[in-house]
Amino acid sequence: MFIREAESIELIKHPLEFALLALIAQRAKRTTEYSEHNLEVGEALIGDHKSHGASPREYRTAKLRLEKWGFSTFKTTNKGTIAKITNSSVFDINTVGSDKQNDDQTTNKRQTSDKQATTNKNDKNDKNDKNKKNYCSTSIEIELSQCLLDLILKRNPAYKRPDIQKWAIHIDRMIRIDKREPGGIQEVISWSQSDDFWQNNILSTKKLRRQFDQLFLKMNSGGTRKTRLYEEAQSILEFDGER
Repeated sequence: MFIREAESIELIKHPLEFALLALIAQRAKRTTEYSEHNLEVGEALIGDHKSHGASPREYRTAKLRLEKWGFSTFKTTNKGTIAKITNSSVFDINTVGSDKQNDDQTTNKRQTSDKQATTNKNDKNDKNDKNKKNYCSTSIEIELSQCLLDLILKRNPAYKRPDIQKWAIHIDRMIRIDKREPGGIQEVISWSQSDDFWQNNILSTKKLRRQFDQLFLKMNSGGTRKTRLYEEAQSILEFDGER
């Protein structure tokens, strides 16, 4: 199922990567039933560049970008390339257990109802937060909000200036509720605005809070990421050359 999120809109600008992710979602194994290729739930056998309608170089680049951006992982086997979606913000493959599908659907409906009630309660609490709090210009909440805004304006001076007080609310929740350290928040802000993909998605403190865990993990995997991507590219190149 295609999901209309900011990541989706950004990924559409990269048609080869978007098409490959769609192919993975379409072919992904959804149930625990037997698979002749011994695939796990969520995995898909995607073949080679010919099945994707791209050149070998375009195919390798698309895979490397999807992995770098945190949307999927790839591994080469003697059966072909096996991919797995690791971020469901663009496509949700709706994995289910074959013998529990009806129960899962009932559970999902109940969870949706419960989630809606929780959301309504949170919305009410959010409104109360907005009415109660007013952050001074020297507060850490304002400073971190301004840090993100300054980095966005540096790339796009025409960016519409937000209500910085509203932005500060989400920073406050990150510190007070999520127990994030201000220094860690600042590091993630700086990293997100230097990454060629995430800088176009993290355009508010609300989105920063929502994606914080994923951003933090991606940021801290950077030390060995280049080496691993290089090795993956080499293995893909060697495998494609053998086919």
